[in-house]
Amino acid sequence: MLARHAGTATELGGLAAFLATRPDWQATVLRCTSAQPGGPLTEQAFRGWLDEVLQGLASGGSWDGVHLSLQGACVAAGEPAADLAIIRAVRAAIGATPLVASFDFHGNLAPEIATLLDGASVYRTYPHIDMAETATRALRLLANKAKNHFRAAFAGRCSAIVDCDCPGPAALDLAALPFRHVPLRWRTA
Repeated sequence: MLARHAGTATELGGLAAFLATRPDWQATVLRCTSAQPGGPLTEQAFRGWLDEVLQGLASGGSWDGVHLSLQGACVAAGEPAADLAIIRAVRAAIGATPLVASFDFHGNLAPEIATLLDGASVYRTYPHIDMAETATRALRLLANKAKNHFRAAFAGRCSAIVDCDCPGPAALDLAALPFRHVPLRWRTA
């Protein structure tokens, strides 16, 4: 799948480029889907996709990190905050494993997302010609978190630690979320 997307301006293209510079890394790509705007997902489609992702995570054993490529404003029948439900379920499945996500910059992100993610990056353009770059930024955050066992190192010190890579207009929407920056004195703990 990644070979087919290599060189494309997609998040999978960004993943392929990221992996090409890290030959010691391996990636497992679980179900990838996309859709044009058109109303809420059916409950069956949403639950089916999420169940497949969670089964994939469970069958993979231990993960060094997880990256989610999400829209940020997904709505499903019976689940008005679908992105939050996805992130909650994945966090529950992977525990303290580093978790990052990439979003569309006009997503409607629930404040709780800041307590569940270790990093986030957003598209900076419309049309979204920077999807590959956004994935790469999120994956760099993930690589740093995985290398430094970020969440485990700061357990109990902060309720929400998220590196958020979103300058400009995107920061206006995310500024309301309870992101906290980690004081330098804690980074060596």
